[in-house]
Amino acid sequence: MRVSTTGGAPVALSSAKAAWLPSISSDGQQVGFSSATADGKGVFLVVPAGGGAPLHQVNLPPDSDLATLSRDGSGLTYVLHMGDVDNLWYQSFAGGAPKQLTHFPTDHIYAYSFSRDGKKVAITRGNSKQDAVMLSNFR
Repeated sequence: MRVSTTGGAPVALSSAKAAWLPSISSDGQQVGFSSATADGKGVFLVVPAGGGAPLHQVNLPPDSDLATLSRDGSGLTYVLHMGDVDNLWYQSFAGGAPKQLTHFPTDHIYAYSFSRDGKKVAITRGNSKQDAVMLSNFR
């Protein structure tokens, strides 16, 4: 939904049943968001900021997360989970193979954000290794 900061009625941007992690192109003309198909597979949609039919629809890879529209609107970036290691990937809307942007050997990516010009990225990384302890015969 889109609603003016001065008020007014909300406008539906898409007929998708669910939408999460919306992102806006730097020119403000496109909105990208993750959704799911009827069979539960992840998909990334890009719609005009004023609403309407999707301009782009890309099936997300299994084990991917945190998909966002690139600043220039040419593609999307997402985190791909490969075992205990996460890396950032880019997929162009023009097609072709996805491009790996980071080459981390360990840890998970919890969040990321590109600079306004799209040339730098801030990434929050870490791991969540924990010990499991079983207690018995206690009072």
